[in-house]
Amino acid sequence: MKKKYVACLSKTPKINNSNLEFLGSLKKFLKVSRSVEDEKRDNSYWLFGFHAVMSALANPLRRIRALICSPETAEKLLILLSKLPDSRYKTLPKPKLGTIKEISAIVGQHVVHQGIVAWVDSLRSVNLDEALTTSSKQRLLIVLDQVTDPQNLGAVLRSSAAFGADAVIVQDRYTAKATALVAKIASGALDVIPLVRVNNLARALRKIKEVGFYCVGFDEKGSVELEDLHWCEKVALILGSEEAGLRRLTRETCNQLAYLPTKAPIRSLNVSAVAAIALHHFASSFRRVDKISSKL
Repeated sequence: MKKKYVACLSKTPKINNSNLEFLGSLKKFLKVSRSVEDEKRDNSYWLFGFHAVMSALANPLRRIRALICSPETAEKLLILLSKLPDSRYKTLPKPKLGTIKEISAIVGQHVVHQGIVAWVDSLRSVNLDEALTTSSKQRLLIVLDQVTDPQNLGAVLRSSAAFGADAVIVQDRYTAKATALVAKIASGALDVIPLVRVNNLARALRKIKEVGFYCVGFDEKGSVELEDLHWCEKVALILGSEEAGLRRLTRETCNQLAYLPTKAPIRSLNVSAVAAIALHHFASSFRRVDKISSKL
């Protein structure tokens, strides 16, 4: 199938009726594009921000119902769309061209949407068994214990994807939902790394341990510094909320409690900062082992 808006990287694609449609009446568009059934399911929402939207467009598991961009972002969008596989491209709606004011009316006047929004369905839930089933020798998981702040969840997702984690596992209750804000903060990671929700976190941790993961919880009163932890092939990093930290049962289920050495008067870090530091530590360990193994 030949794309109607194939763009050569050395040439700026032209914006015309063959690759973009004008939005027209905003009220009419919103009324036609959203069905009563979808309203009841609460299964769709407006995604905003360039990286979040482009990651969703590239994700074959994400259903895109509508795509709107401003004239300022249209050329960049068309170039990136031209790189998608035909199998994905043919499932996407034709982009519509709207003004910044019209896009702001959709997602909110104070939302930083970068001139692009997409109306998407929520991603299918990934269960724990799916996340744990893989033939990969080296595995890295992030487990969050009741992290309610959507910005923290988004930041952890972004770091997890950047450092090659296999999944982010959270307790379903008292954890931020995968909203458009989470997707924007995650900068596309929500459509890259599986987000697994479980009902009972302690039970999930026991299952993770049963399949060979070493569970490291992070606590200011931990018994070992992060740098002193021994490398192992399968690691799950468990972090709690900034207010309460790890709950008692979560701490007791961990194999080891670790801490980051900090100086007074600022002794604690944001949970997303701890996640990034810990992920970098173990991702670096994996790379060092790979380099040594390749020389043997």
